[in-house]
Amino acid sequence: MSQIVSAILPWFKYHKIYYREKSGTYVHYLFLSKSDLEPHLPSSRSLSRDKEPNQRTVVRVLDQMSQTAPRLRLFASLVEEMPKQKSIIADLALFTAGVETPKIKVKP
Repeated sequence: MSQIVSAILPWFKYHKIYYREKSGTYVHYLFLSKSDLEPHLPSSRSLSRDKEPNQRTVVRVLDQMSQTAPRLRLFASLVEEMPKQKSIIADLALFTAGVETPKIKVKP
């Protein structure tokens, strides 16, 4: 089991990871859900071929999902400000050490 899967499994039983083509570690897209997503998402090859991940691709995938699919939202549309990599690394170090607990500013 990959490190990312073991980290998210307690919160999201269902997930779909799209790795960059010919790579088992470079994550392009990550879909998380509490209900089964697999029947509603495109094949791995269709998203793994993108040279760089982009928001338009995810929006297109979400728009094309059937009416019976679980409701999904783009993470960027849920938070006031996307965190920077430096901030994420610092926060993860503090969370892992038990010094702080995660706080996310969610849009109303």
